[in-house]
Amino acid sequence: MTRFAIFSALAVIAVLPFAGCGPSAGSAAPALPAPVDTSTWKQVDNPDYLNWKKFPVGTVVVRTSTTTRGDNSTTSVETFTLKELSAAEAAVERQNTTTRSDGTYHKVNEADVRKTAARLPVHPELDPADFLKPDRKAKEAGKEKVKVLGTEYECVRWEWSNGTEAGPMTVVAWLSDDVPGRVVKQEMRVAAIKSVTVESVTDWKSPK
Repeated sequence: MTRFAIFSALAVIAVLPFAGCGPSAGSAAPALPAPVDTSTWKQVDNPDYLNWKKFPVGTVVVRTSTTTRGDNSTTSVETFTLKELSAAEAAVERQNTTTRSDGTYHKVNEADVRKTAARLPVHPELDPADFLKPDRKAKEAGKEKVKVLGTEYECVRWEWSNGTEAGPMTVVAWLSDDVPGRVVKQEMRVAAIKSVTVESVTDWKSPK
């Protein structure tokens, strides 16, 4: 199931060495690519870090998404926990559980911790404005209020389309910097297979 991910522009573009069957006996090992010097690249504030910085360590936010296709549906529950916060980065633990409505599948994935840097170097060929978008193709479509656990939050609405193996997928996402993780709600539709995914915040706890 495709899930929304806040867009992060690539900080480094690396060229991988040709992957063959390996060097023959007696031949020299292929040289590794030289490290990329990013010292002259423009530094930008990471909006995801700035978002998590607003909340105390221990904050937990849960997003639940349901994908419906015909009579079948799959529910995915993602739990994000702010584990550490420093001036350089935020460490957020993510745990996912997926269940099919017919009971044929249930999996609790092992939690992993992802670190979000406070500032990122931007490759000269990339537009720094893309860091504020959920996807490089996304277009801002105004502001709307979305209710989260009984409270309304003003969100920026974004719309775009991506290609999938099943055909074009249209995406609408509502983001707010006042909600941990920024994602308040999103809808994804693949018309060719009549698939609809709706995701929203279903729980949010912060230490007192």
